[in-house]
Order: sequence, then C-alpha cells, then structure tokens
Amino acid sequence: MRRSIVWLDNRSRSESEEIGREFDADEVYRTTGQQEILPAWTATRIRWLCKHEPAVINRTHKFLLVEITWSIG
Repeated sequence: MRRSIVWLDNRSRSESEEIGREFDADEVYRTTGQQEILPAWTATRIRWLCKHEPAVINRTHKFLLVEITWSIG
C-alpha cells in the first residue's frame, strides 16, 4: 500500500505534540511505560497517516511492528 515509515522518521512531530496535549503525562507513563511522547511512536505515525494519507488508512486492516534480531558470530 505504501513504503514503510522507518523508526527514525520524525514526520509525526506535530501529532506527538497533539497527543501530549490530549493526555496527561502521568497517564501516558502508566499506560505505555514511556516517559515522553515521541514521533517514533506507532500511534503518532498512524495519526499522521490519518491526516495525510486517508486512502491508506481506509485500506488498512492491521498495523504491524517489525522486530529485528541481530546475531553476531
């Protein structure tokens, strides 16, 4: 449907600020275990997609995270 958004992409900075205004920092910490809301969060990127690429959202059934494991040796 589209190319992936890599972890270091900060395009959803304004969305992370919006979430920060909507939710108390203590509530965010209790819910997520994260001390701050960052553009690297999946939720901020989904919110960005809703605003900027609604056609992608309309065709999406699930959002998945990629797990990378490293092996040395």
